[in-house]
Amino acid sequence: SEIDAAQEQSQLSGVALAPGREGFDRSVADARRGLEAAAASDADLLAYNQESLFPSGDEGGIASGLVANFGYNQGYLLEILESPPKGLSTPKGYGISSAGPLACVYESPKLGVLPRFRPIEVALAEGSKPVYADLAARIGPIQQAGVARGRAVWSGGLSVQGFPPEEYELLLNVSSSYLEDVQATALATVQAVAERDAEIGRRAAIADSAMGLWLASYGTGLMEGRKDRATPRFA
Repeated sequence: SEIDAAQEQSQLSGVALAPGREGFDRSVADARRGLEAAAASDADLLAYNQESLFPSGDEGGIASGLVANFGYNQGYLLEILESPPKGLSTPKGYGISSAGPLACVYESPKLGVLPRFRPIEVALAEGSKPVYADLAARIGPIQQAGVARGRAVWSGGLSVQGFPPEEYELLLNVSSSYLEDVQATALATVQAVAERDAEIGRRAAIADSAMGLWLASYGTGLMEGRKDRATPRFA
């Protein structure tokens, strides 16, 4: 609704896709796969972890797989930080910098568990074992394509131009928080795959399921075309 108010000619103008049972069932089924993997054998779990990292099926999706999801959200956050609404400055505390596979440094990090996975980030950057070097080689191109896609979407069809200060900062807040969540889950998944660590793999699968539902609800809200801010209720 904020984009509609700020940009009458945006890509979302006139879009009104009401939530439906089919989309809801698909989101639940996707989440259930992760929960079932978390309760499955170590071999089935680790296969799910591997699959959740990289695109499967819809290679052209905005964020298919944790790596593409991380790249897209990193690119989109960089874009809206570098191009604030005209007349406004980017609020302090939201800056990020990045160099390397699944790497990001936050000016004001919020997620307490993220430093726990710093050694995995370093292992990917340095290729300390062949398995990490191989994963980094796969992650790099997918992540960079995601970054480019995120920047393109939020410098073309979508933008923060016209946003009031409070709404701009709210978007930065939720965007940076979500990026931290994706990064932590992706690094935990890398650890599970590289180290054959089923314990962290189960936690990563549950986190992936939860984030999938969050992302599905975000997409539903974005495309619904609701003109007010009333929170929908389940029937």
